[in-house]
Amino acid sequence: MTPDDSADQPDQKEKDEQSNQQSRTKKSKTGTAAWATAAVRSQFPELTGRELENVTGVSKGDDSTWTVGVEVVEMRMVPDSTDVLAHYEVQVDEDGDIMGYRRKGRYLRGRADG
Repeated sequence: MTPDDSADQPDQKEKDEQSNQQSRTKKSKTGTAAWATAAVRSQFPELTGRELENVTGVSKGDDSTWTVGVEVVEMRMVPDSTDVLAHYEVQVDEDGDIMGYRRKGRYLRGRADG
């Protein structure tokens, strides 16, 4: 091995860090509200092409599915206080996959009762 080759190989500290990260990921609790929320945050923008603003609620159904409420930017406007937002309910199955979603309403960002 040449000195240049060793520069491309991760050192032991980096290997340990990667191993610790993988352990933390494996230890993350599936079937929790945080887990369902993370699933929606990662999949919903890819699925819809829309940017998530906020998570508005999470609830677990009787059949081990989750419903996650999210606010989404539907239309960017100038000024941004007039952006059109929408509230969606997203269903997540026990494997963390989105089963479906439904828009529940649209409103302007600046509306107090949105």
